Amino acid sequence: MDAAIAASATLSVIYPQMTSVGGDAFWLIWDAGRRQVRFLNAAGRAAAAAKIEWFSERGLGEIPVRGVVPATLTVPGAVDGWCEAHAAYGRLTLADDLAAAIHYARGGFEVTERVAEWTAGAAEALKASLEAARTFLPGGAPPQAGQRVINGDLALTLERIAAEGRDGFYGGETAREMARWAGAHGGFFTERDFAEQRAKWGEPLSTVYRGVTIYETPPPTQGISVLQMLNLLEPFELGKLDYLGPDHVHLLVQAKQIAFHDRDRLIADPEFVKVPVERLLSRA
Repeated sequence: MDAAIAASATLSVIYPQMTSVGGDAFWLIWDAGRRQVRFLNAAGRAAAAAKIEWFSERGLGEIPVRGVVPATLTVPGAVDGWCEAHAAYGRLTLADDLAAAIHYARGGFEVTERVAEWTAGAAEALKASLEAARTFLPGGAPPQAGQRVINGDLALTLERIAAEGRDGFYGGETAREMARWAGAHGGFFTERDFAEQRAKWGEPLSTVYRGVTIYETPPPTQGISVLQMLNLLEPFELGKLDYLGPDHVHLLVQAKQIAFHDRDRLIADPEFVKVPVERLLSRA
């Protein structure tokens, strides 16, 4: 578990376009003592003051591709997931788990080709934020592969978490600054939204594909779509088809289309709507 937390934290530094302390986390954890797979939901909630009327009054029937920042942002859940998983299964200190991430954020990391390509493609969006531009556009230009990038602000955030646990992120100066920034830029976050964020344990979903039990994360995640696709594909002998040949690709695409159609219509937060999980996973 310590390795998983350390990897997640470090990736938030060196792979910033894909993962972040500002995001969510969904865990599938094998508990050897209980001999079972556990699900940890570290999704963030919308701010309590965010109401559907605010969006409808602005003619928004759906969230745009890039959102309405910061109005559509949810409370970051990933950090509470780290803390909850660490409390249940960690053997090292949380500070030990975060040490590598802090090292790379404070001392800098060498940009990979992929990060360099992403930064170049997102340069215009990054320029819209003074803080983002200062970090990811050093000298006003996207960094080249091999160039060292330092993220001192993220290092400070991680250091607070290492020292104080969840209170170092969901309370104190970090939460205060995020709430202040949101309020100044048209968002809804308050310090109370951060203080009330909690990861929750739940039950995973599963299916049996050709004799192998596959576990996935339940709604509100899209994990059920993977299980749906496997159930749809099980009757077909995929191994006898040319890999990525026309027939092979056709079956994969058809299964994905069906599963994603159901996802878009039916998958939502089960705290607010009833998701027909049994029907979606039924082979009948």
